Amino acid sequence: MAITPRLIRRFRRRFSMGLAIASVFLVIIELGLRLAIPEENLLFSWEKPNGLLAYEAAGTQAGQQPVIGVRPNAQVNGPVFGHQSSWRAQTNAFGMRESYNPSLEKPPNTLRVLTVGDSWAFGFGNRDGRTLSDQLEVRLARARGVTVEVLNAGIPGGAAIDMLRRWQGFGMSFKVDAVFMVIPHNYRPVTDRAAWYRHAPGAPISRLRTILYLRWALMNMRVPMFAPGVPEGTSDTAVTVQDLAEIARRARAVGVDVWFLDAPDGFGPLTNKMEPSNPRLQHFHSSIVNAVDDEGAIVASHTLAERSCWQDEDLNHPSDRGVEVLADAMVHAIIDGRSATKPNLTPCTEQTVRQ
Repeated sequence: MAITPRLIRRFRRRFSMGLAIASVFLVIIELGLRLAIPEENLLFSWEKPNGLLAYEAAGTQAGQQPVIGVRPNAQVNGPVFGHQSSWRAQTNAFGMRESYNPSLEKPPNTLRVLTVGDSWAFGFGNRDGRTLSDQLEVRLARARGVTVEVLNAGIPGGAAIDMLRRWQGFGMSFKVDAVFMVIPHNYRPVTDRAAWYRHAPGAPISRLRTILYLRWALMNMRVPMFAPGVPEGTSDTAVTVQDLAEIARRARAVGVDVWFLDAPDGFGPLTNKMEPSNPRLQHFHSSIVNAVDDEGAIVASHTLAERSCWQDEDLNHPSDRGVEVLADAMVHAIIDGRSATKPNLTPCTEQTVRQ
């Protein structure tokens, strides 16, 4: 059949009519979804206002240790385990332990570092200005003779996958020169990890409810955002090693330096020295250190091998003096430009720093 001008006009009319009907249909669907489903329900966790805050539980349950939540723009009042005293911390709009909101672009002539880790990184028991991030900032600036900004994105109770989540959100948003990883002292069970963090990548490409709904409906067919999945039955240690190595791998891939602190697990309450690590903990530490070292991280290790390194009664977290010693160990490795993976047994000081 020959294509005539009349046939072309008929096709254009029908196409325009079909497009108009489809547009009306899509508008009806969009309005229906807006009435039926709040946008909040279609956003993935990291896209919500508190989305980068992986650990938000607060309070004390019977028989359990107190848990500190990390919320934006909050005054955190934290207990010292086994002690009646408490400490305070300020978080900013991003849920970092900072008194200000940093810009996405780093200040001129500044070395910017992102700290990720658990309560040790956050500074559980340490006053504002006395955390690992604070001490690293002061000591590194002094050693290098440059302006240093260290952003504290630690999460009390956080595990390796929470550190990876922080890196994925903050490390790729803020212009950082290095990521400072503090070895986590907590596990995230494999089953919880899969349920909480298996999401599609990226942020919304549109606020249209129809697109958000389709994206949400197809989420299980998308590639995971944070780390490769793990086979069922994989040990918690293996998952931790994988997630920490993934942070180092992703950071190095975009030209960001990786610094890793191998800190001890706790202080023996009845002795004046570290209790010997059991074989499981030895394997845990060595596996992690080897994995991040293989990915190009600079590793520093210290045992905090005397009581003056620890809180008077909270033996799960270091004192101000202990934090200083850990920061010194990390700075020495950074300045040397090579890892110091053998545990440092150097005493802290005979004088206990009281909180």
